[in-house]
Amino acid sequence: MEKDTFVKIAESIDNLMCTDMASRGIINHLYDAARKLTTEPLSYTVAKACLDRLEPMDKVIIVTGWIDQPLVSPDRGESDGPAGAVALARALNIACKACPIIMVDECLVESMKDVARASGFECVPVENLENSIKLNRLRTLSVVGFPRGHEAGKVFGKEALEKYQPKMCMSIERGGINEKGIIHNMLGADTGIEQAFMDYMFNDAREKGIFTVAIGDGGNELGMGNIKATVQKEVPNGFKCQCPCCSGIAVATKVDLLLASSISNWGAYGIATMMAAMSGKSIALQTPAEEMRILEASARAGFHDGMFGCLGTSVDGCPAESHVSIITLMRQVAKL
Repeated sequence: MEKDTFVKIAESIDNLMCTDMASRGIINHLYDAARKLTTEPLSYTVAKACLDRLEPMDKVIIVTGWIDQPLVSPDRGESDGPAGAVALARALNIACKACPIIMVDECLVESMKDVARASGFECVPVENLENSIKLNRLRTLSVVGFPRGHEAGKVFGKEALEKYQPKMCMSIERGGINEKGIIHNMLGADTGIEQAFMDYMFNDAREKGIFTVAIGDGGNELGMGNIKATVQKEVPNGFKCQCPCCSGIAVATKVDLLLASSISNWGAYGIATMMAAMSGKSIALQTPAEEMRILEASARAGFHDGMFGCLGTSVDGCPAESHVSIITLMRQVAKL
């Protein structure tokens, strides 16, 4: 297909990933602001950056996992993010032959591995990733725990970049710090210092010239610093939060490319769709049946719906059938 055809497909994919199922009324503001920073649809722009920049055996760090209820369950995270992370890992692995490394809070490592296995991945040590590309026998990724706290995050982030030498760093539904160093939920509350602060690693990555990408849906995610002014203006608690810092939930951390979608997982699915279409490898995007399997595994692993406040196959208040339908529609639009 020609570029014009892919761009047209991506326009439809962007529309799908920005469907405001929960009627929050903010995604149009976030998407429009992020779109103004690029010349093409966001799903196309990110997919093209991945396909153009990555070569076989390049390592890509993907961060996710959000402990959104630290006072209630300090060792469990929400369901938006992990499924999207494995969708990105799959697309990167199949379309680019890259080596995905998913980073989450240390307490979420085993749960994240369960979600990855549901997507068909074997979880192996980082040093074994290249072998699977060379032998072309097994789909693999690594899951690495990221320590909690500001100082630990600063040290670990630097060490991780030096140790793994990633070609790209990607974030999906990962809480980001505001100008006071606080990670907030959408209600404007401080989610506590017992988080893994991954912003420092992304700031270091940009200083090193490592390409950075972020996906978010509310304005309080890592990377939303690209459209900070819009978040402050259009998102409740964006300018002034409900915690003592009074500096709002708008994040300070910036990335090279930001994608906004109504549910962060859907943003990842949009990127994977375009990577599958542009590479000619349709299996780079999961099937509807595989999506259901992933959502079921996510619930069994303990990832909860942050909007419904319960364990289950729903994500951000949308039942599993909605997410399966999004995959179905994206595959149809891209003719996969």
